[in-house]
Amino acid sequence: MPVEPDAGQTSEPFEDEIGQIKTLWQELPEAHQVALVLQLAGSLLDGPYRPYLRHAMTQQWPVRPTEFPVAFPRFEITDDDLLNAYLDEEDLVQLKPEHLQEMAETMRSHYIHDLFWPELRYVAGSILEKLSESNVPVNKLTP
Repeated sequence: MPVEPDAGQTSEPFEDEIGQIKTLWQELPEAHQVALVLQLAGSLLDGPYRPYLRHAMTQQWPVRPTEFPVAFPRFEITDDDLLNAYLDEEDLVQLKPEHLQEMAETMRSHYIHDLFWPELRYVAGSILEKLSESNVPVNKLTP
């Protein structure tokens, strides 16, 4: 015979346990919280949910351009750059140094988030596809 929940029990089966974990979490020193998070994340990253966890983390905490000082160095936009981008001289005189700095940082961010990661994913996928093709057993190549 199934056990009926008490009137005091919640409909969520793990809600009490989650509440207990949150309470214990708050009692931990920050250094122990960090150590525990690293241990939990490590165990998740070693398991089948690795791609999902990595994707969710990058969506929650996107990589900032300032975290790529070497691969994506800061650069400056010059008047020559803007002329090469087909802006008119009349437009150039309206732009102040802070505008040029904003453009440079926007372009840097664009290179990282909109170009680099998708291109890296594409290149890695291409290489993995070639590897899987080269690992096809010989008997599958012959009819």
